[in-house]
Amino acid sequence: MSDPEKSFEPCCKDMTTAMSFPAGRHFFVENGVLMLTVAKAILKDGSEGILEHPVRFCPFCGKRIQDRSESAGPWGQQ
Repeated sequence: MSDPEKSFEPCCKDMTTAMSFPAGRHFFVENGVLMLTVAKAILKDGSEGILEHPVRFCPFCGKRIQDRSESAGPWGQQ
């Protein structure tokens, strides 16, 4: 399980920029795990459904960001 106190340091300038947008976040840290918003959809009841997934490798520079066990979080081993 991830350490809630673990901080995430961006690995490159592009990741730093991607994480800096306050509105419409796509990359964010939750419980010490870097996450990516994959999809958003309006559901039939009018609420918003959001699909999020842990990020293991930086999509910009390719550096390994976190191991599978670190990114498992509350979802268990992935």
